[in-house]
Amino acid sequence: MESSAKDRLQLLSNQLRGSLNPENPPKSYLDLLKARSTVNSNVIRDCFFGRYAALRDRIFKLLVSDPNLRHWTQFDSIRREQRYNTTMAIKKIARELNLNLDEYKKDPAFPAILGETLCVFDANVAVKTGVHLVLYTGAIASMGTARHSHFLKAALNFEDMGCFALSELEHGSNVRGIETTATYDPASREFIINTPKETAMKFWIGGAAQTATMSIVWAQLITAGKCHGVHAFIVPLRNKRDFTVFPGITIGDCGPKVGLNGIDNGFITFNNVRIPRINLLNRFSGVSESGEFSSPIKNDDKRFGMCLFTLSSGRLTISAGTLALLRMALTISTRFAANRKQFGPPDSKEETAIIDYPLTQARLLPHLAALFAYATTLNPILDLWTSSREQLYDKKSTLLPEIHALFCVMKAQNSWYVHKALVELRPLCGGLGYSTFSRFGSMIGDSDVNQTYEGDNYVIVQQTLKFLLDKHRQLTAGTRPESITLEYLRTEEQLFGARAPEGFSMASLKSILEFKSNILIVLAARELAKALSNYEGNVYEAWQAIQPHFGRETAVAYYHVFVANKFASLIEGISDRSTKIVMTKLFELWALSAIREDFSALVEVEYLPKTFPSASLTRFNELCAELKNEAVGLINAIADPEELIGSPLATTTGDMYQKFLGLVRSFPGAFERPPWWQELRQ
Repeated sequence: MESSAKDRLQLLSNQLRGSLNPENPPKSYLDLLKARSTVNSNVIRDCFFGRYAALRDRIFKLLVSDPNLRHWTQFDSIRREQRYNTTMAIKKIARELNLNLDEYKKDPAFPAILGETLCVFDANVAVKTGVHLVLYTGAIASMGTARHSHFLKAALNFEDMGCFALSELEHGSNVRGIETTATYDPASREFIINTPKETAMKFWIGGAAQTATMSIVWAQLITAGKCHGVHAFIVPLRNKRDFTVFPGITIGDCGPKVGLNGIDNGFITFNNVRIPRINLLNRFSGVSESGEFSSPIKNDDKRFGMCLFTLSSGRLTISAGTLALLRMALTISTRFAANRKQFGPPDSKEETAIIDYPLTQARLLPHLAALFAYATTLNPILDLWTSSREQLYDKKSTLLPEIHALFCVMKAQNSWYVHKALVELRPLCGGLGYSTFSRFGSMIGDSDVNQTYEGDNYVIVQQTLKFLLDKHRQLTAGTRPESITLEYLRTEEQLFGARAPEGFSMASLKSILEFKSNILIVLAARELAKALSNYEGNVYEAWQAIQPHFGRETAVAYYHVFVANKFASLIEGISDRSTKIVMTKLFELWALSAIREDFSALVEVEYLPKTFPSASLTRFNELCAELKNEAVGLINAIADPEELIGSPLATTTGDMYQKFLGLVRSFPGAFERPPWWQELRQ
């Protein structure tokens, strides 16, 4: 949406007033860019964080004010120290927050916001807290009943420290294939947990190696020789007084990792470990004292899906945490680009801030636009999660598959995008970005695993694709599918002959994104039908055949429509004129970048005009140039406390080099002679 001449004059007036105020002259180019920004920081902050701003501020205040919660990620600590620091930080935070059951139930989004906020401080603390609060405690809250309330209370006050034992060495994404067994013994009214072979050991279990005293163990439930599928059990692992492992359980360490070495990932094996019958989480199915299995949900697939829905909260938390990493990376990169000067015009002695170069703008600003697009979508998703939880656990609910599909692709695309962005933003910060002090190394290492745990991205988006094809099949059969996210769904006949609207307004770009999602669903359905014919009706083979080219692409296109609708709706509600103009440009830059990333399907069906590549590139460059002066103001409005970011490149005072050198010079061993210097002479 292009602003009118009057709007442009107003923007110019605002910029001149901000940059040329004689009473408050800018001290650095960073200050100058801050003054040029026309956005209202309070409006931006409200758009970005919404009703969760106060909770975030509460957590940040705790982290900043406590000297014991120092930013150790800057230091060359060994894994043992990282684990100690991580665990002690969690204990400190738990005591200060003083969680209780009422507060936990009041706002199911609390763990996600806590995890997102802690990610800024340290991803190790965020992830390990999430394993305990979101996965272990969340599983008891969502799949347990009144008989498990004492476990829930002990988890919330951190009397118990829990882990989540789902993955096995040989089985990760294929949960139904796990081999740990829980066999019911009616004589003792106990379940007997066993690891039947070495590759069935629980593996990569966060917190298990050293600190977890309790675990949610997923196992095949067996009664009277019959297997009833995968269920969740509460299993004590260690004595809480001396942390010795209970008999029949073997726990070891999984070894060093690419990142997150402050988390003690471990492996677990069970040898005839007995637990009480009531330790089965029995909201969806149970076993009587005599050993009779029963469930109010007769369909095995639906029961399995509802049991695993606890993972959706984990995917939601990961999605929030990835965006915290991107926000932090962009805070560092944007301030660095404003402070860093290199080269300049031949006729000038002054060097140019690298943010003024179109190349830097093209590398930086699309990521800033994407942050706003994805992050402003997070609040509506949190609200949806909070308001619909009980409905989701209703066996008659039709909402569950849709929320599951949405959460799967949200976790996948957010983690894919953020990891890619971190890798691209690191070199933008040059050699200083390669320093551990910049925090890029830890962010990249810590974000990598987000693409894998809680479901491999390429695997879980197949759930999204299945949902989309099911809805398309309903529509093709003449029934408008019930949906909260697919109002735009069209049949192949309705799409035939359609052409893209002119221009690059917000409405036009939304239409293009909707058409792209629709046409990819149609092409995926067509390809699946062809594969079914080629494989003589073998659904398994046909489904695998379409994944390389339609799994990720179709799911992400659907997510982009959801993001576009939520982002546009938020912008339409902004009353501050200057802020609304800037936010609209952010929308345009994000949507245009998303479309330009891959528009082959749109070209294939002749939806886009031949002029689109050149015209869209021109508009892309215009948007980058127009948003350059807004970048610092935008990032400052949403930036986390500088003390928590812990990177000298993120300074707000322009003394980037002095802060960086302060860390370099004070680092242990910075000026010492090597202890092996004599060997150099040999």
